[in-house]
Amino acid sequence: MASREEVVCFTLSFNHLDTTMRMPIILLVISLVLGACASKDPVSPTPTGIKVPAVGSTFELDAYGTDPTGKKIPDSEYSLLQSVLASGAVFGGKSGVWSIESNDKVTGEPVDTSYMCLDSKQDVLLYFPDLSVDGSPKWFRLPVTTGLVSIDSASQTEDINGIPLQFTLKVKAERSTDEPILVGTSSISTRKIVMTVSVTILAQGQVIETIEFKQHLWFAPTLGTFAQRSSDAYEAGCDVQDGEFVKLTKYTLK
Repeated sequence: MASREEVVCFTLSFNHLDTTMRMPIILLVISLVLGACASKDPVSPTPTGIKVPAVGSTFELDAYGTDPTGKKIPDSEYSLLQSVLASGAVFGGKSGVWSIESNDKVTGEPVDTSYMCLDSKQDVLLYFPDLSVDGSPKWFRLPVTTGLVSIDSASQTEDINGIPLQFTLKVKAERSTDEPILVGTSSISTRKIVMTVSVTILAQGQVIETIEFKQHLWFAPTLGTFAQRSSDAYEAGCDVQDGEFVKLTKYTLK
């Protein structure tokens, strides 16, 4: 039978979080179906004023990896060019969806495509195609308008090297203080969302690993996208997963 260290190391490698990841970090922890609920203690709602970006709008971002102390990792820089491909579309069972394609600014290679829309309360919904084992579309809520605390959790068993491991994922998203972010020479108002992600791994009924980290998202209502985001580095079993910092540097709205 594999040792605890072998199980943890293999598991974390199997679900490895690449330092150059472009999607929000919870997508790469483990593919799980999330069941959402909300607290009954919201902060004061904010007038929406959320702009849906038009097709042809572009966003340029600079990014780099961070170590466990939050410092920049040498030679980890990269840049992205994002383009709005669709606006007001029907997708994943939702209407009014806008999609943003990300490409490596140097090579032009595609990185990913994100999908967003607004719910009935003007909170932002993000689409996660891999968060449902039955293939149904999954949208994750960011409380940028209502301020409601969103708590999502799920568990699933995976067979790793013949050993059944149970993964339990819990994600808490809450709105923090509003912050201005400097983009070029312009100050952009943002609504900051703090996500706390917890992953517990069990083998034969015993907890063999518990991981917790945070991700910070600065959503700009006047742009319809994120002006800045960061994820913390953390220790996971036999490995250290690097953090990431991504910042908008230039944009063109159509």
